[in-house]
Amino acid sequence: MVISSLDNLTLQASPLGATITDASNGTLDTLVVSDSGRFALNGFTINGSVNCADNAAFRLNGNTIQNSQVGCGLRASRSQVDSQNDSISNNPSGVGVLVTNDSRVLLVDDTISNNGNHGIQVFNDAFVQLANVATTTTVSNNGGFGILARSNGNVRLSVANVTGNAFDGIRIVDGSVMRSDFASPFVNRITGAGGAGVHLGDLSHVFFANDGSINITGNLGGTDVFCSGQFSATRNVGATGGVTNCVESIPDLRENK
Repeated sequence: MVISSLDNLTLQASPLGATITDASNGTLDTLVVSDSGRFALNGFTINGSVNCADNAAFRLNGNTIQNSQVGCGLRASRSQVDSQNDSISNNPSGVGVLVTNDSRVLLVDDTISNNGNHGIQVFNDAFVQLANVATTTTVSNNGGFGILARSNGNVRLSVANVTGNAFDGIRIVDGSVMRSDFASPFVNRITGAGGAGVHLGDLSHVFFANDGSINITGNLGGTDVFCSGQFSATRNVGATGGVTNCVESIPDLRENK
């Protein structure tokens, strides 16, 4: 199904639910949203992939995106996507959520789990935010990294639970940035990764809020926050409560120093 060059359109599933199924036997996206503004999709089960492109503005609420065979569950390229109460899971061939080419994606109370590759991948100057209203956004049990940011990707953790992913919970590399919000009494938790909880390198930077709202412990790689070359940097890494090899200097912010 293709939604192209339309504005202010909402598709609402019936109370009993509705399904959109890939008719291409895994060769094409099940739903493509292109050059469309204020398109909303609510309450559907989508068997296959969803591709948002060409400056589209797309809202999803209460959907299940599963069983994609074309490399990702939800893809955003040069677009804006707001996703709330969605499950993007069980996509065996690739990434749960792929965000690229200056896109902005907001994930609120979502579940991104059991995907064959990374839970979320953000790159090429794109931005992803994980947040909550009623519960939290959970990225769990994916076959690669929980979240991978590269090539100037930007990740913001407002409230998130990143747990049980096969490699690092979050990897930030290649000039990318991650920031955890000051969110107390809510807590961002990164735990149970097969590697480090957060691994950063290659001119990347991570800022951890120091109000008790970030907990990175219990990861299986031996180091909860790992700084690798080249020239990584953290701030407030002690606030995570976990084991780290990162070394921080204290900046002198006075004028005329």
